[in-house]
Amino acid sequence: MSLMKTDVKSLDLDTSIVDIARAHNYRGFIFNEQGDLDRAIEDFNSAIELNPNYADAYYNRGIVYGRKSNLDCAIKDFSKAIKLKPDYAKAYYSRGAAYGYKGEYDDAIKDFDKAIELNRHDAVAYNNRGSAYRKNGQIEEAISDYTEAIRLKPDFVDAYNNRGLAWLQLSEWEKAKIDLGTARFRGGDIVAAFQKIHGSIADFEQESDVTVPKDIATMLTQQ
Repeated sequence: MSLMKTDVKSLDLDTSIVDIARAHNYRGFIFNEQGDLDRAIEDFNSAIELNPNYADAYYNRGIVYGRKSNLDCAIKDFSKAIKLKPDYAKAYYSRGAAYGYKGEYDDAIKDFDKAIELNRHDAVAYNNRGSAYRKNGQIEEAISDYTEAIRLKPDFVDAYNNRGLAWLQLSEWEKAKIDLGTARFRGGDIVAAFQKIHGSIADFEQESDVTVPKDIATMLTQQ
């Protein structure tokens, strides 16, 4: 009887700790939503201290580290979340994005592969893997992924824009105009997106070894 009471007390204590860890995780999530990143990290730290096997807390802290441009810490947290929960599709996706921001495209592609394997209906994962392929010089693979992203989400402006840029790299001018025009028609700012990714037309032509036709250059430089 005494042993049974001890077990119940232990269970109650463990349950309480788990609940408090969840509360810290939830409050950290709210702080992140509000843009208070330092307080968010403090809460995720507390959640992890209380429950070192809390995969969601590691994942959420990784997201905040990513927002603070601390990509190495973000990757470390996403990796821990994956170790604790091997089927954590969002963690693979987010780690892939972090690798992409670091320019480590092969690692990014591997993580997007796994995220897509776990969730084959994730249009954003296809789009982002496409961008990793494109930056890695694998243009055909990029176009295939952008096409799948559009199939899954027909109003996906970024995917149309990205596929249009990929067509440009292959000198497929008419296909590029159709996709870039579709992105603009659906509300995308194709000029701002182009400048963010490639800078100027001259920069794009130099890095892609193409000469952009004047009508497309106009599309990408005039609002």
